[in-house]
Amino acid sequence: MGEPGESLEVCLIQFVSLYRGGEKIPMGKRDGVFVTLRQLREEVGNDACRLLLSDAQPRSAPGL
Repeated sequence: MGEPGESLEVCLIQFVSLYRGGEKIPMGKRDGVFVTLRQLREEVGNDACRLLLSDAQPRSAPGL
């Protein structure tokens, strides 16, 4: 399409249930509201993220 390859940025999003202060953090595709893994790591730390991801069960996204 005439653009350099490095100009393409693809965002993959997986919705999960996250809680802050006992309240669920709302996320939505339409509004573009989500928490990035980088933001999660900054807030809870690398070790907590590793535990969360290592405990997750692999499954396909709905509709795939």
